[in-house]
Amino acid sequence: MDYLLVDPFGQVTSGVTSYSLAACDSLRRLGLKVAMITRRPDESIEDMRRRLPGEVERLAGPSTLVEAPETLAVTRDLPSGTRLHIRLHGSRHFGAWLQDRHRPRDEAGIAAEQHEIGRAHHVSAPSLAALRSHTDHMGPLPEATTIHPHPCPRPDPPVSADVHPDVDVLFLGRWQDLKGRSFLLELQRRLPHRRFAVACGEERPAGLPASIRHLAAATPVERAAALDRCRLVVLPSLFETVSMVALEAWSRSRPVVAWNHLGIAEYAGSPFLHGARPWRMDDLARRTEEALESSLCCDFSFLTRSLDWDFQQSTRALIDGQPLSSTRLRPPADCADLAQVLDTMPALPHPDTMHLFQRRMRKLLRDPAAYWRDSALRRQLARLRPRAPSTPTAHASIEQRTQPQPAAPEPPSEPVVALLAQSAPTAPALRRPGVAIGHIGPSGLVKLKTPAKGVEGWRIALLHAHDQPEQADTLIEHLSSFEDFAPTRADRISVISFEIDPHESSVSLINRIDQKNKELIGQIDHLVMLDAPVALARALRCCSPRLRTLMISTHDDDLPGPDDADMHVRIDAAAEKGESASWRREVTIASADRLPLTVMRLLRETGPKSLDMLLQILGEPVFDAALHDVDTRRFQGLIRLDGAPPPPAETMHEFIAALCPRISSLYVSESVYMRYRSLCAPIEAGGDPAALIEACLHDGVLFDVA
Repeated sequence: MDYLLVDPFGQVTSGVTSYSLAACDSLRRLGLKVAMITRRPDESIEDMRRRLPGEVERLAGPSTLVEAPETLAVTRDLPSGTRLHIRLHGSRHFGAWLQDRHRPRDEAGIAAEQHEIGRAHHVSAPSLAALRSHTDHMGPLPEATTIHPHPCPRPDPPVSADVHPDVDVLFLGRWQDLKGRSFLLELQRRLPHRRFAVACGEERPAGLPASIRHLAAATPVERAAALDRCRLVVLPSLFETVSMVALEAWSRSRPVVAWNHLGIAEYAGSPFLHGARPWRMDDLARRTEEALESSLCCDFSFLTRSLDWDFQQSTRALIDGQPLSSTRLRPPADCADLAQVLDTMPALPHPDTMHLFQRRMRKLLRDPAAYWRDSALRRQLARLRPRAPSTPTAHASIEQRTQPQPAAPEPPSEPVVALLAQSAPTAPALRRPGVAIGHIGPSGLVKLKTPAKGVEGWRIALLHAHDQPEQADTLIEHLSSFEDFAPTRADRISVISFEIDPHESSVSLINRIDQKNKELIGQIDHLVMLDAPVALARALRCCSPRLRTLMISTHDDDLPGPDDADMHVRIDAAAEKGESASWRREVTIASADRLPLTVMRLLRETGPKSLDMLLQILGEPVFDAALHDVDTRRFQGLIRLDGAPPPPAETMHEFIAALCPRISSLYVSESVYMRYRSLCAPIEAGGDPAALIEACLHDGVLFDVA
């Protein structure tokens, strides 16, 4: 293998993924042997970091050059002898800081990325803008850092001459503030006579004006079709090292309008790229009109072939150990310095940077009762009257809530309130509600804390409406009363409150969850949602494939479908309908009195214990949250390897002998243990598992190897 690319994102909407695919295609046309390692849909960044050394050892040779982006420090566990090439695609920490410069930066994450850059054999940047931004705001770079452009992806499918554009201006990318959505909306208001369209996913973004069309762009074919339907592409991003969207537009012969401080401005000028001065909406509108009114037919293929040739020659030089910089890239004459651009950048609305007075006034207008309940004046009056019972706050914070007071009885029309009005069953002392780890508000990024940090066992999170915290607290107290079900102790249950617009789409919610919080959500094993909107359930379920979701519906409004959750509990006082055939697991109960028992049984069903439970006979006796993913209908055991798989062997005896030293933990089902008890007992005492594995394979017992 000559070249190996690492993609830690694996998403169609990711620029790193688009670049990696285009680079593989370009280098293969050069005659090189190229492979690509991408993140799997069901694994986190940490899982990929652990998997990457084995993949590199399997695919790479001693002279193979391994290229990876600096963001996320995915190459952290690679050995020092690897020929590492770090490509500056723009750190996510820099993008987060751009959107909210009042928020403290993740210095630990930046230090990890800088460490990978410092130990790399080669460091390259796709533009001068990428190099300068990293040096000024993230850290120093090696003096031998080279600069060469990205390749242009080949048009796939080919551009058809029969397609007639029905859109004047197209925005292609993620619908985020970092991508300049506020500038796009302002541009559309300045050019109301032009036809605008947004291609940012399968569902229409919430709040998008009706005058702007929405095009699907969830697959490469849909992205290509959207580009063919437009006359030009607008790129109003705050910062881009290059922008693969612009290169995709050029590959389909579509001009681009962008700010001239972006890296793409170094690749070409008019008529391919029309650059506007940063944050000058009048200049951006004028450039857009000029590009639309110009009838000049230019040869885009010459530009794309030139960039592709430059990329091939620069990469070939890196492989041969003779790095060289491109002489093609030139910033425009009127391009402003990045520091000056950032100083003049307009402030973006964000709940964390909003003035305290503005936040309080918004809360007063939205919910006067909650404003008075949480006000400092009410707390001071409560101190003057110590006998007055204090009401638990509804706002989700990191501090632990106090014990809720029993609520007054409610009408039977809402059965869950009747349950919460009752006092919790007799429970041991020191029972307490779950600790809140976050709040999902009506706007801004979704931010959570680490769930159940340092607690061994299942991580369970309970979602509830922000104005009804007593429901979650009381349900947790009922679950904590089950002495034979340890995973639902109160100190192992986290609480998340939500306050979202009922009309907000799931795509909009997914875009508000960054990669760090997706990883935090992925640490949760079970997510119990109490009367949560279906859009929120879909968004959270997309964060991790291992997340088990349980939805509780106390009324018939906005009921979830079979694909929205793994389990569903419906409270219907009229009748008890049992289970639905369309659902994988749905239970209808007649009253809320049975809700704690039902929730406990459903959580236990997806726990590590089953009718034929797995027993650990080798390794440290610790809780393993991945056991519930083992298909016990196919496998009767689980083998965990510590290191790379064994090398090829000529006989099965040689293979087993090489496999056993690499086994870190060994699980067998209870039935297998009882059948081979004489072979399992020596292993538990520290013996070699070779005899057991050989006997199981001889008798047809299957192991799942991870």
